[in-house]
Amino acid sequence: MIEVSLSKPRSRALVALLVLSGIVLGGERITSLAASGQASATPRVRVAPSGNDSTCVRGDLAKPCATFRRAYEIAHCGDLVHVADGSYARQDLQGPDKSCSGGYVVFKGSRAAVVDEIKTAECCGRAVNGPDWIELNGFTLRNRLNGWGQADNWRVIGIDGGSFDINGPANWLLSGNDWGPCSSNTAPTCNGQNFAGGVSNLVIDGDTFHDFTITPGSGAHWECLFITGARGANVIRNSRFWNCETYGIYFSSFHSDHRYSTGSWTVENNWFGRTCCFGSSPRSSAINLGGSSPGEPVQNVLIRFNSFAPGQTLVREGGPTGSNLRAVGNIFGARSCTTDVAYSRNLYPAGRCSSEDRLGPPYGYRLVDDRLVFDGRRAQAVRRAFHLAALHREPPFAVARALRRARLPRPPGGWTAAGVSVLLGNRDYLGRSIGRQAAHPPLVSRREFNRAQRSLRSAR
Repeated sequence: MIEVSLSKPRSRALVALLVLSGIVLGGERITSLAASGQASATPRVRVAPSGNDSTCVRGDLAKPCATFRRAYEIAHCGDLVHVADGSYARQDLQGPDKSCSGGYVVFKGSRAAVVDEIKTAECCGRAVNGPDWIELNGFTLRNRLNGWGQADNWRVIGIDGGSFDINGPANWLLSGNDWGPCSSNTAPTCNGQNFAGGVSNLVIDGDTFHDFTITPGSGAHWECLFITGARGANVIRNSRFWNCETYGIYFSSFHSDHRYSTGSWTVENNWFGRTCCFGSSPRSSAINLGGSSPGEPVQNVLIRFNSFAPGQTLVREGGPTGSNLRAVGNIFGARSCTTDVAYSRNLYPAGRCSSEDRLGPPYGYRLVDDRLVFDGRRAQAVRRAFHLAALHREPPFAVARALRRARLPRPPGGWTAAGVSVLLGNRDYLGRSIGRQAAHPPLVSRREFNRAQRSLRSAR
C-alpha cells in the first residue's frame, strides 16, 4: 500500500489525480467513482447504527439514516452513501426505484460495517418492482443478498458475503466479492447456497466461492453456485471455486418457471478446485450440466478457457439431455466425457473427449496440475525457431537444419521443414488459449509471431 504526503498548495492538482486513481492518502484508500461519472467522491448521505430515519438529511452527515431504504429514498442519482462501521439488522431495499440511467446510488463501507442481510423483495422472480441503480461496495454481509423482483442495474463490488440469491433481475455486476464459508444445517450459517436464475446480463467477474459444505447427517444438497435458467446472456469469468459440496457450479433444470432456451451462460477463465460429497471422499464434479426435472433441459452453455485442479472436470449427473453445450480450450483435471457436450481444443491429464481435443500439451510446454509451464530445452527450441524465422528470415528448411545441428529435443516427426511450418503457425505459443489466462504463459511475443508468419509466406 502506497502512502502519499502532500503539504504544498501547488500539489492540489496531483492530489486530485491521486484521488481519481484510487491512491492511498494518509493510510486510507480513496476509491472514487467520479472519473467514470457514476458517483460523487464525497458522501452525500450517511447510514449508521445510531441513525434515525425520521431526522436524516441529505447533505448533513451528522444526521445519518438508520436504514439503507431511507438512505436510498433521500439520495440523488450518483450519490455516495457512507455506511458507518457497526452492526446492522436485515436491510429491506424495497419499494419504488429511481430512473437514474447510469448514476448509481453507492452504499460504501469498510469490513467493520457488518450487515446481516439485504432483501429487494419478499419473494423471487420479477413479479414485483424493486430499486434500481444501486451499488454495494466494501462492507461485510453476514448472511444473504436477496436480489429478487425487478431490481435491475446493480453492482456488488468487494463485498465479504455469505451468499446471494439473484432471481429475476437484469444487468447485475458482481466483482471482487468473497462468498463463503457456509455450512448446511437446519439454520444455514449464510442463509443458503448461491442461486442465480431467470436472470439477464448477470456478470460475475473476479469473485471467490469457497467452503460451501454439507453438515454430516443433514441430508442437504449443497454447492457453491446453483443456476436455473436465464432470460438473456450471462457470464461467469475470472473467478475461483474451491471446497464446494457437491458441485462448484450446478446447472439444474429443477425450476419449471426458469428456462434455458431464452438465454445463455458463458463460463470462462475460472479456476475450479476441490469438490466433495457429503463430507466424505473427494469427487470430480466441478461443473454439473444436469440434474433435476421437471424444468427445461440445460441449453446454451459455453465453458471455455477454465482450469480445473487435479481430479476435477465437467460431468452430467442425471437430468434430461441438453443442447448447445460446448467445452473449448479448458485444462481439465480429469477426463469424463459427456455425450451432449461438443468438446474442442481441451487438454486432459490423459486421453481426450473428441478428435478436436488436444492429445497433449503443445511442444515446448508440459502440464503440471492445472497449468502449463515451460518445458526446459523444448521451450528453448520453440523460441529459437521463432527467432530464426522472425529476425533472420530463415525459411523453414533452414530453421529445421539449424535446430538439428543444435541437438535440441525433437518434436513428434522430428525437425523437418513441414514440422517447422506447423510449429511457427501454432497460435498456442501466444499464450492464453488453453485454460485460464494465468495458466498458459506465452512463449513468444505477438510481434515476433507476426514476423514469423510473414517469413513463412515469403518462403512459399
